[in-house]
Amino acid sequence: MNADGTFAWAKSFENSSWDHGKSIVIDNSGNIYTTGYFQGTADFDLGAGTFNLTSAGNANTFISKLNADGTFAWAKNFGNTYSDSSSTIAVDSSGNVYTTGFFSGTADFDPGSGTFNLTSSAEWADNFISKLNADGTFAWAKSFSINSNNYEAVHSIAVDDSGNVYTTGDFQGTTDFDPGPGTFNLTPVGDNDAFISKLNADGTFAWAKNLGGSGGDYGYSIAVDNSDNVYTAGSFGGTVDFDPGPGAANLTSAGKDDIFISKLNADGTFAWSKSFGGSSWDFGSSVDIDSSGNIYTTGYFSGTADFDPGPGTFNLTSAGNANPFISKLNPDGTFAWAKNLEGSGNNPSENFGFSIDIDNSDNVYTTGYFQGTVDFDPGTGTANLTSTSGYAGYYDVFISKLTPGVAPTVTLNSTATATVNGLFTVTATFSEDVIGFDISDITIDNGTAGNFTIVDAKTYTFDITPTTDGQVTVDIAAAQATDNAGNDNIAATPLTRTAALNSSWTKSLGGSSGDFGKSIAVDNSGNVYTIGSFYGTADFDPGAGTTNLTASGQDDIFISKLNADGTFAWAQNLGNIWGDSGYSVAIDNSGNIYTTGSFWGKVDFDPGVGTFNLTATGQKDTFISKLNADGTFAWAKSLGGSGSDIGKSIAVDDSGNVYTTGTFQGTADFNPGTGTFNLTAAGSDDTFISKLNADGTFAWAKNLGGSGSDSGNSIAVDNSGNVYTTGTFQGTADFNPGVGTTNLTSAGGNDTFISKLNADGTFGWAKNLGSSGDDSGRDIAVDITGNVYTTGGFRGTVDFDPGVGTDNLTSAAGSDDIFISKLNADGTFGWAKSFSGSLGDYGNSIDVDITGNVYTTGQFQSKVDFDPGVGTFNLTSAGGFDHFISKLNADGTFAWAESFEGVSGNIGNSIAVDSGGTIYTTGQFKGTVDFDPGVGTDNLTAAGDWDVFISKLDPTGIL
Repeated sequence: MNADGTFAWAKSFENSSWDHGKSIVIDNSGNIYTTGYFQGTADFDLGAGTFNLTSAGNANTFISKLNADGTFAWAKNFGNTYSDSSSTIAVDSSGNVYTTGFFSGTADFDPGSGTFNLTSSAEWADNFISKLNADGTFAWAKSFSINSNNYEAVHSIAVDDSGNVYTTGDFQGTTDFDPGPGTFNLTPVGDNDAFISKLNADGTFAWAKNLGGSGGDYGYSIAVDNSDNVYTAGSFGGTVDFDPGPGAANLTSAGKDDIFISKLNADGTFAWSKSFGGSSWDFGSSVDIDSSGNIYTTGYFSGTADFDPGPGTFNLTSAGNANPFISKLNPDGTFAWAKNLEGSGNNPSENFGFSIDIDNSDNVYTTGYFQGTVDFDPGTGTANLTSTSGYAGYYDVFISKLTPGVAPTVTLNSTATATVNGLFTVTATFSEDVIGFDISDITIDNGTAGNFTIVDAKTYTFDITPTTDGQVTVDIAAAQATDNAGNDNIAATPLTRTAALNSSWTKSLGGSSGDFGKSIAVDNSGNVYTIGSFYGTADFDPGAGTTNLTASGQDDIFISKLNADGTFAWAQNLGNIWGDSGYSVAIDNSGNIYTTGSFWGKVDFDPGVGTFNLTATGQKDTFISKLNADGTFAWAKSLGGSGSDIGKSIAVDDSGNVYTTGTFQGTADFNPGTGTFNLTAAGSDDTFISKLNADGTFAWAKNLGGSGSDSGNSIAVDNSGNVYTTGTFQGTADFNPGVGTTNLTSAGGNDTFISKLNADGTFGWAKNLGSSGDDSGRDIAVDITGNVYTTGGFRGTVDFDPGVGTDNLTSAAGSDDIFISKLNADGTFGWAKSFSGSLGDYGNSIDVDITGNVYTTGQFQSKVDFDPGVGTFNLTSAGGFDHFISKLNADGTFAWAESFEGVSGNIGNSIAVDSGGTIYTTGQFKGTVDFDPGVGTDNLTAAGDWDVFISKLDPTGIL
């Protein structure tokens, strides 16, 4: 056929008996080589001339060469009086010709005037490998010997640029794969094992490997790349170890037989193996490699089969009993694409992909046979062919060509300015829908990627955190993602920004009265949000400008946003003439802002020109508020009853669902809508846990507690929607909010609790930590694998292992010490650490970064050792309380600690760490405090009694 699929010429070998062509190959000059078997006398000159060969027996192997124009060059045969056949052929860059097949008895493999006999060792047959020189003269021939009357079959042959010869197939019994005077026996694990064999260019033995399990395993096709790595395709059943060395690389079939693709390094050692298939019969019959090292396979499959050998899923379903498939893997064995050619019929093997070849332009050619009507366009179009025979068991041959097509393009944009101070967000917009694009496809010079988000099939966002000052370059790696037609090599224009990372800062907000920063959060662009309370008039612009807010009465709630560089963005206040408090803030992936706290009387929660009043039903009610990313009002809800109800902590999941914990008294309604969902405290105060849907409607609410006073102080949610809380409880409290009972009993006055609820609000587990003194869990965090971290204060000796083991920590006599606890995802003990001093010290807030490092802030007095190990790292407060920031490594060992000195006092209430490891804290301070923890000085002076501070430190804790 011509390149466009039109007819060029066709030739036949004339004979009155049986003739079968089994394999064909083309050399670099376009010469055509075929092999197979024939009986009797056949004319192998396809033109006007005659070139007869006569078989010695029932059937002999033939090898034929035609010139590029189809004219006769030469033909050879070898064999004996039994049946002999060649099954596959290969040609090297010099035109030498290699064939493999089987023979019985004694056969002469020299097709010329000489003689080179090989004798089979088995009753059935042995396999041979033959090399002819470019002119068709004999070079060498080898055979594999079976040590019993079993069976072996060589199905495929390949040759590398150095003339080394590779074969694959399957064998039974013990077989010697060294065709020389030596012996190299392989014994199958089960009935049949696949084998891979390498002979050197002179036909001497190099190595041989077998792959198999207890069932039947078959190597059907072999290919070798430009680096002499060896790829094999075939089928296997059950569990097979595909590492032929001392290691193990087990794959287990999903059904009766699955397809495997194996890669061995040039020396025969294991590189990787992949499998794909479904619950039925699936066969990989041919494999080839393109110039970039991508791996293409064809064969057939039945039913539904998953063609992604990795953790993802890419299912194809056969239209009838069986369909041909074409699969492409990237050079590392990861999934690129898979296509099926859809047909229907009555025979399970009616449509079969038999062979595949890739040309220099990466066009993909397949052939096989089919019955009935088959659509050979694997895309959205249709290219139906219908076989000419309607009889069962009769087929037509197909030849199919897939073109690489036009790869999509991608544009990289960022709203970040040309110079960035830290983390910035990039948007990748493709010219069409793509599949398989993930964070591993992003290449970065001088930075790391995180927070990868799929907006839609064309649009993706991710965060870039620069590593050092200087240019940051972001690009998309080629050949990692494809469009729906399988086109890869996606082109992008790199995006560059200049990083100036000396961007740490500290800011103060406040007026002449008492102002307190309670909670801090940071969005994906590095903008910083703070909530707390203030009294009187306070300036919330920390720069040269002025943005005064005035409280309506006693204390008002404030919400502040600073840009990533610490400059003023906006500030809002909420409140009335009574005291209102903002306790916690959280940000979702879109930059929307969620807050919780408590309020009295009637409060307008729309900070803009509109009005949205909520009225407390008792002394204090909990509020939950959502502002849009620009600070405008979205919605607000209240929860409560006739008592005092306080929302102390808030969290939001990836879907925008909102979780709150705190404390309530008496009976309170936790459905903020028109419905009612009452919970009743078992004692004076109970812990509540509330979930609202993304639109603020009620999802569920739970209470935890007993006859004493109990409080939920902090909440966190993991990637699966599981909910974690910590706080304090007294006496005996039931932490199972369902029909079951899970009582925990405090060891003394107040104990710390740590609770997990499943995503639907059902009980997960609960643990308590405590001593005869008062202990409090003040904050909680959860990492990407579900490990749970808490901090707070404890007094006396506390066993921090909530299981059957013991891990005691003891505070300094008569005082409170800081604790940091890690529990594993199942609630079992991870580790616990304490920072010990002679006066009262508390861990108020905790966060964990993407690698599991743990950050804590709080307050301490006098001298405290912040190294929880055998070393010592003392910090000493300048006056009353100083606030600290501590970093522990993922295993709980000491990394560093910093303090911020002021003679009048300062307290760290909240800490957050972004994906680049930058650290943000808020709290309050009096007098003058040096917020540079290093050798420099960065003094801030409070305008009144207490002012709010907001601090940003680089990942090393340096301002």
